[in-house]
Amino acid sequence: GGVLAYVGGRDYSSSQFDRIGLAKRQPGSAFKPVVFATAFESLDATPATLLEDAPLTLRVGSKSWSPKNYDRRFRGWISAREALESSVNIPTVRLGEQVGWEHIVAMGRELGIENRLQPMPSIALGAFEVTPWELMTVYGTFANGGRRRELHLLRGVLNPRGEPLSAPGSLEMVQAIDAQTAYLVNHLLQGALDRGTGRGVRAHGLYEPLAGKTGTTNGGRDNWFAGYAPNRAMLVWVGYDDNRETRFSGARAALPIWARFAVARRPVGGYAGFRAPPGIVFAPVDELSGQLATGRCRDVRTEAFLERSLPLPMCELHSRDRPLEERELRDNRRPRSWWRRVFGRRPRPVSPDV
Repeated sequence: GGVLAYVGGRDYSSSQFDRIGLAKRQPGSAFKPVVFATAFESLDATPATLLEDAPLTLRVGSKSWSPKNYDRRFRGWISAREALESSVNIPTVRLGEQVGWEHIVAMGRELGIENRLQPMPSIALGAFEVTPWELMTVYGTFANGGRRRELHLLRGVLNPRGEPLSAPGSLEMVQAIDAQTAYLVNHLLQGALDRGTGRGVRAHGLYEPLAGKTGTTNGGRDNWFAGYAPNRAMLVWVGYDDNRETRFSGARAALPIWARFAVARRPVGGYAGFRAPPGIVFAPVDELSGQLATGRCRDVRTEAFLERSLPLPMCELHSRDRPLEERELRDNRRPRSWWRRVFGRRPRPVSPDV
């Protein structure tokens, strides 16, 4: 929780407005980890849960709302991991609808957001205002294994003999969410840097197992990148005070600034990795069905789970009975088998993450 660097604007001589503590901006997709944390904590989903990416219309009061993905296309059924790594909007909204908007608001409060939150579908895509200070508290809580501590610029006051005189408020840790839930979010956001919207970090020479998330609002008015390790968390926002549109995104504007700073201030020994706490188990999962892999499964990944969310069913696609139609599922997902045969891995386009 101790603040080591604090930059409230690009030029203090021209503007003394403190954007960190006072600017209220929409977090966009940088809020999505809160939605997934709520689902994991309540056992409504696991990282392997399949979510539908298809046209969706919700009633909000007397109006209807149809969220869109950044690329205006639909992927069919994708895992919760892929939805967060690639920051896909519609599956995130579907997950929020399943979990309950009131529960997502409560989770945001627990993680450190004090500004007004409304229990409505657009909250899943960060359509509300938050200060960078609050959003940094959220990501600092994830980095701390679910423990929230008040951010502070002053650690204490010493007398001339070096003895402590007072402490500025309470610096006590509060367990805001389970350590296991925080680990699942961190594990998915590590994937966002390896394969998803944050993978531009690797081009800057940051190869440690960091976690991070981009965020962009409509018209590029707000561009975010938050990245962290257990021993350091950092956040960058880029935008205009008058809310003008930009030509940027979180990945194009905030991420490079964050990465250059992270390289320049890398701790001695590098950034620490995340350790799985007790209560986390790893298991092989079939990527197509989202179920535990059998010896017949072809596309398998090792996934992290809350121990209390197991057991999962064995893969029905590749069991002896095969009650599911594999062709139907494959037709509803991105073409991947031919790509892997030719190139060795499936394509993952960089999204502007709107």
